[in-house]
Amino acid sequence: MRFRRLALLPLLVIAACGDDDTPAPPTTPPRFEPTGQELLSTASPTKDEDPAVLLARDGSIVVAWFSDRGGNSDIYITRAQSGTAWAAPVRVTTSVDGDFYPNLIQTDDGAFHLVWFRWYALNRGHIWYNRSSNPLSWDTANEVQVTTADNVDDWVPTIATTQDSLRVFFVSRERGGPGATNDIYYASSALGSDAWDDGRRFPHNSPFAHDHLPFAAWTGSQLDLVWVRHDTSQPVPWADPPPASEIRHSSTDDGVTWSGESLVTPGSPTVHVFPQLYRRYGGEWRIVWTTTRSGAPQVVELALAQIGSYPAALIENTAVGDGYSHRVTRTPVNGLYFGAWVQGPDGAQDIYYRFYR
Repeated sequence: MRFRRLALLPLLVIAACGDDDTPAPPTTPPRFEPTGQELLSTASPTKDEDPAVLLARDGSIVVAWFSDRGGNSDIYITRAQSGTAWAAPVRVTTSVDGDFYPNLIQTDDGAFHLVWFRWYALNRGHIWYNRSSNPLSWDTANEVQVTTADNVDDWVPTIATTQDSLRVFFVSRERGGPGATNDIYYASSALGSDAWDDGRRFPHNSPFAHDHLPFAAWTGSQLDLVWVRHDTSQPVPWADPPPASEIRHSSTDDGVTWSGESLVTPGSPTVHVFPQLYRRYGGEWRIVWTTTRSGAPQVVELALAQIGSYPAALIENTAVGDGYSHRVTRTPVNGLYFGAWVQGPDGAQDIYYRFYR
């Protein structure tokens, strides 16, 4: 397994998704069982990257990702309601510009909320948002441009709720001026509103290192954020070779005042990338990410409540396959989980998945 650059036109991207609340049990529970490694992005000879996974409130599994299968960089979504019977992928975006790195959540009212970034020129782009009551039906006329600053590159967004709003975190570099490091910003919108502020700077950015790949989730009583901080030997943490990097964490219970940042992965310099937060049965929240702490890349998990117990409390996830951008969620079957990731040669990557216990 090698680290690869995320989606981007010839280069880039990542992503992910909300799993904030226990879904309402469906009238007829969907039937899912453990599987081997399966190909999700079928009939696509070109790039498929940036999976985002979601357990919907009706018990179905929803996956969004980037693909350039149609000759243009767009977001696609599919859904499985039982077994491995996936719906035909729906093309969600149709802009002539490049659309990458989807992130997807569902709120208590049943609405699906999607964010991604759109490149209108090389290394120039904005964060975009859309919502729908049906994950397989999206109206492009309802797309909203979240960030509007000129001549910047806002990208790799993650979306979560607070008690009364939507919050989108993203990375931007040019907002800090020439030569600035990558920093994390966030934009907010009241639930049910399409009005977004244009982004405020997250308080825990380093002036001496890059802060990247944020992932946010409302974990019941607070909003948690995990992200990657890496040295300036490379501009992005998925470069080849990747720079030394670490996982950081902070939280807020009111969406305004943040806790001090915690270093999740103390120790000698190594590579930690692609963090995600997901909820397990029993209510435990975990961070899952890829690390080279033992040499070869491996996918590991750490309970959010055990931050401070690295590496003793690490759990290796051997159920998912080799690759990168691993994303995990519960299923409606108690004790059964779903993982998706990217695998394959550069230029012909695919999305793979597995249901596992």
